Amino acid sequence: MISRKTVLFISLFTIIITFLFLYFKNNMNTTVMNKTGGVGEDPCDVGAPLVCSAVVNASGVVWGPCNYTGSIKTEPPIMPLHKEESGYPPSDELACVAAGTVGNKTWAVIKITYWSLMPPTFPAAPGQLMKCAEKICGGPCAVTLVPRPLYAAFVVDVDDGVGYYTVSALSYEDVVFSDAVYLRADAVAGAPTKIYGAPYRNCFIKMRVWLERDRLILGKPLRNATGTFVRVPGG
Repeated sequence: MISRKTVLFISLFTIIITFLFLYFKNNMNTTVMNKTGGVGEDPCDVGAPLVCSAVVNASGVVWGPCNYTGSIKTEPPIMPLHKEESGYPPSDELACVAAGTVGNKTWAVIKITYWSLMPPTFPAAPGQLMKCAEKICGGPCAVTLVPRPLYAAFVVDVDDGVGYYTVSALSYEDVVFSDAVYLRADAVAGAPTKIYGAPYRNCFIKMRVWLERDRLILGKPLRNATGTFVRVPGG
C-alpha cells in the first residue's frame, strides 16, 4: 500500500517536471523567433542610420549643371527607376543636379524622382515597400488614381561610395561647395526613419551609394554664394 507521503512526493515531482518542460519549451520558441526575425523587426524601418546636421550661415561656390549617364547602386537597395517612352504615366528620373570638388574629393548631388500611387518618403526595394504598406494598411492599401511624385536626392561622396539621402527637389542653385557640401536650408525637407514616415528636418539617411565615375561630368564653378544652409555630414 502506497503511503500518503509517497503520493505527495509523486504529485510534487510531476508538477516540477511539467513546469520545467513548459519553461524550456517557451525559451526554445523565443530563441528561434529571435534568430529568424519573427520578433522585434519592423518592415517599415529604413535600415540605415539617420544623421543630422546644423543650419549655418555659410558661403561657397555654386557649380553649374552637371551630367550623369550612369546607374546608381545603393545599400540598402532602393526601387528601380522606370522610364516610360510616352511620358505618361510620368517618367521616373535620375539626374545630376550639381557636381564639384571639396578638397581632393568629388561630390555629386543626384536627384531621383519616383511617380507612384502611394509614394513613400524613402524608396525602399519593392518587396520591403509592399510589406511596409500592408503593415500600415492592415492588408492591401487603397491608393489614389493619379500618380504622385517623390522628389529626393542623394549627396554622394563619389570617391568613397557614401551617400546622404534627403527628401528634396533641389536645383544646382541650391548647392554650394566649400569646406563641405551645403544645401539651401529651405530647399530640403529632411529624411525619415520609416519608409512612409515624416522627414526629420536637417537630417539625412547615411548609406552606401555607388556611381559610375567615368559617366559623371562635373559642372564648372559659376559664382560665389552666401546664405543659410544645411551642412551635409561627412563633407
